[in-house]
Amino acid sequence: MNNKDDIDFSSIISIEDLDEKSLYEISETYQSAREYMENQKWCLKILESFLGIDEGYILGVFLFKIIPSDENIEEYLWVVAGDLPPLYLVTEAAATPADALSRYIEVMTVWAEAATAQTYRPDLPPVEADFSKENGIALQTRLKLLREYLSENFSL
Repeated sequence: MNNKDDIDFSSIISIEDLDEKSLYEISETYQSAREYMENQKWCLKILESFLGIDEGYILGVFLFKIIPSDENIEEYLWVVAGDLPPLYLVTEAAATPADALSRYIEVMTVWAEAATAQTYRPDLPPVEADFSKENGIALQTRLKLLREYLSENFSL
């Protein structure tokens, strides 16, 4: 599914356009996001990669153009990664990296609250972390910091 029109491309930069120093600075987070995307069974291949937000190994928001295995899967998907569980997000409700990060916070808050309360539901996002009270609490702490980061750096 071509969803290119959903994205504000002025808010991102192609990974190919980054200089050597910038590539080095994002390498760990970018590699984590890329591997996460490549491990999705419906992602046949990554065609292009874009950087939206970079805060070193702590946080990266990337956009990937992929070849999906199914025509109902979007061609462009955001991935939030770093010192937190990675998650892919559709572009429909997230035109910019800040929108994607905001959506990440919303979605992961639901998971963190459920994990903290130990109330599993099948509609929770697919998180690559144990569904434990400890992980829920740890994620809530990170999400609080991400909310502060968003409010200080972006006007949503």
